[in-house]
Amino acid sequence: MPAAEEFREFYGLTTVVFPPNVGANRVDEPDVVFTHRDAKLKALADEIARVQATGRPVLVGTASVRSRRRSSAPSAIAGSSAACSTPS
Repeated sequence: MPAAEEFREFYGLTTVVFPPNVGANRVDEPDVVFTHRDAKLKALADEIARVQATGRPVLVGTASVRSRRRSSAPSAIAGSSAACSTPS
């Protein structure tokens, strides 16, 4: 059910769309597909190091604690000190 319908049905409220005052700055990059986990983790570590070199912090999120443990080595190599797991 679209949000506008839901607000109208459940709360008796109408909705109004406010257009953004600034255009989107997001650039959609092409997908990257890895054939091996090691190549993926190396690319992840390289990207973390590249971004951290600019002074920006990096938060690495994983779907589970197990996958976080698997990916912690590249994060350590890149000098990342933060990682989080989302609840399943």
